[in-house]
Amino acid sequence: MAPVAKVVQEKLGRPVMLMKDVVGPEVEAACSDPAPGSVILLENSRYYIEEEGKAKDAEGNKLKADPVKVKEFRASLAKLADIYCSDAFGTAHRAHSSMEGEGFPVKCGGFLLAKELDYFAKIIDSPVKPVCAILGGAKVADKILLIMNLLDKVDIMIVAGAWPSPSSRRPAWRLVARSMTKRVPSLCRRSSRRPPRREWI
Repeated sequence: MAPVAKVVQEKLGRPVMLMKDVVGPEVEAACSDPAPGSVILLENSRYYIEEEGKAKDAEGNKLKADPVKVKEFRASLAKLADIYCSDAFGTAHRAHSSMEGEGFPVKCGGFLLAKELDYFAKIIDSPVKPVCAILGGAKVADKILLIMNLLDKVDIMIVAGAWPSPSSRRPAWRLVARSMTKRVPSLCRRSSRRPPRREWI
């Protein structure tokens, strides 16, 4: 997190205390009674298996975190602050320790999170036609519900990133639908009934 600390310090114009860990006595001591206006940046929580609840060892074998240790890890995080503010819209759906905010007396969303939700609300509640949705990423399963909800609301859907096969000339939405046939059959049926005037790139 050292490069991040440097940028944050430049943006804020004040010193940033970079911790070498996420939890533990040293971190708790630094966060227990900081001077007003202090900025403390913790190390990346993903170095801990308790963050995501799973990991892989050096040989690629899947490991699962001990639920008791996950609970302890989250309790340690909750000792560090009075208010938990999440501004990570892209990972807000994940049940990771740093995203749950478990144990914090006050929890809220940040300005970026609010901005993203406002954009979604405009598309869903009062869209200005034509609407083009651009979807991408490697984890198709995480976006399937989003695709299903957008099918009847957009005029153009572009599926990019790792979803479509670069060597295929077939519409990307068909590839997505085919790959998820067993999990979400209704997506395939709904996609196949799309009016021909709609564009699927």
